[in-house]
Amino acid sequence: PAVAPQALPENWDMTMGDFTPKVAAPQPIAPPPAPTQVAAAAAMVAPTTSAPVQLAAVTAGTPMLPAELAQMLHVVADGVMDVLRARAEIKNSFRLPVTIIQRSENNPLKFAATAEEAVQKILAPPNTTFLSGAVAFDDAFDDIRCHQMAMLAGVRAGFDALLAHFNPDRFEREADGGAKRTAFTGKGRYWDKYREHFEGLMKDPDECFRRLFGDEFARAYEAQLSRLKSARKAEQSTRR
Repeated sequence: PAVAPQALPENWDMTMGDFTPKVAAPQPIAPPPAPTQVAAAAAMVAPTTSAPVQLAAVTAGTPMLPAELAQMLHVVADGVMDVLRARAEIKNSFRLPVTIIQRSENNPLKFAATAEEAVQKILAPPNTTFLSGAVAFDDAFDDIRCHQMAMLAGVRAGFDALLAHFNPDRFEREADGGAKRTAFTGKGRYWDKYREHFEGLMKDPDECFRRLFGDEFARAYEAQLSRLKSARKAEQSTRR
């Protein structure tokens, strides 16, 4: 015989409390320490292991930074400095002028020896010698953007110069020596002229690179960089 369904008891919902997990009452959260406690701020910034950032220049008015944020700031500063150093090496390779230290408004990300030193100067109170705060990072990122755009213009100009140099019409004119071309002119001597020219270039690859690509690259790079900096100055003046 089928089993008749059992009816729910009238007080079924009162039994729910028996199955509710018992959770301990949350502990009160201690209020954060005042930002004027310099010693506590330095302790929070410095990890338990080797500290990547030593905030020796932190003043009483500087807000505290958690250890994770200090780590992130160090990584960002170190990465930006690596990119700026690579930019300087490229400019040196093409004999382009590099950034030199000035009497004022120097960017620590460009001139500091280490990321720790750069971060200390960035977090230090504003002064006329070095840029600080977000201004330093904004200046560095803007220089990197301009460098990338100038690199693109330089590479394109250098490539166009190479194509023009190896244009077959130029070799034919040089091989003919200004003489009028006839139907009996052998094309073999054009190839001989090209091989002779190519072998001469390969005697000094570095000089060949500079003359065929580097000079035009540097010219276009500087021209594009000058245009970008002028546009940046004009944009900054309109914001003021």
